[in-house]
Amino acid sequence: MSVLCSMMHDPTVAAFDAAIDLLLYVRDSSTAHLHFPGTPILPPNLPPKIAETIQNQCGLHAFSDASWHKPNSMGYNMYGYAVYLYGGIVSFCWKQIKVVTLSSAEAEYAAAAHTTREVLFVQNMLSDLNVEIKKPTVIFIDNQAAIKIAENLGVTARNKHFEDSIHFFRHQVDHRRVVPVHISTKLQKADGFTKLLDNSAFKLWKTNVVQFDAR
Repeated sequence: MSVLCSMMHDPTVAAFDAAIDLLLYVRDSSTAHLHFPGTPILPPNLPPKIAETIQNQCGLHAFSDASWHKPNSMGYNMYGYAVYLYGGIVSFCWKQIKVVTLSSAEAEYAAAAHTTREVLFVQNMLSDLNVEIKKPTVIFIDNQAAIKIAENLGVTARNKHFEDSIHFFRHQVDHRRVVPVHISTKLQKADGFTKLLDNSAFKLWKTNVVQFDAR
């Protein structure tokens, strides 16, 4: 959808066909409903401390992901995130990373910065609703290098060219408002927001990320 909208200023036949496919998909999935079980559905084999942190936050946690090495015609990669509360998705996004990333770690780090901004918004909204959030919110990332950059303050050869705006992620990690946790790519619920998936992979990802009930 994000890529399709970027073509509105210069539409092509392929873009028209894609728009028709999108409308057909919306029609065929019109009977699906979001499901909020009231308890978080967590990735398997989480450390007990991480699982407890999410449980104590009403199930608030997020997934962050980015693509790299396959930029679009504008030279940008895609990022996406999914934020969960009470076992259901409450916020999601897929957009272009408006910086030219030079490594997969930088792309994932930039995506985490955008995800953190959304997580802080959800935290503030919950505070306005008198829902108390005591511990840092877990953000699942499938790139170890991006996590290490966030956890280690200072300038290195790997991050000295990073823009200040994406170091917002590191600042929030340092102040314990979010905590990055590594997760395997196959369990990454934001994966489908950043790249094309074949039909079977898309259906599996959609079921996992949205957790909807067909009625």
